[in-house]
Amino acid sequence: MVLTTAHLDHVPENCDPENLRGFCNGCHLHYDAPHHAQTREATRRAAIEEQMHPLFELGDQ
Repeated sequence: MVLTTAHLDHVPENCDPENLRGFCNGCHLHYDAPHHAQTREATRRAAIEEQMHPLFELGDQ
């Protein structure tokens, strides 16, 4: 079994002991699943928007 360190607020830079928990791999993935879904959706949306071309050129405003 592998023990991993979970950041409860999903911010790796926040290493406050109150923000850290030791989880096995499965529990860590389960805990992070909603956060992974959010970041996956944001990444997908950004990729789609990057491929879109505007219908009109607005120029300098």
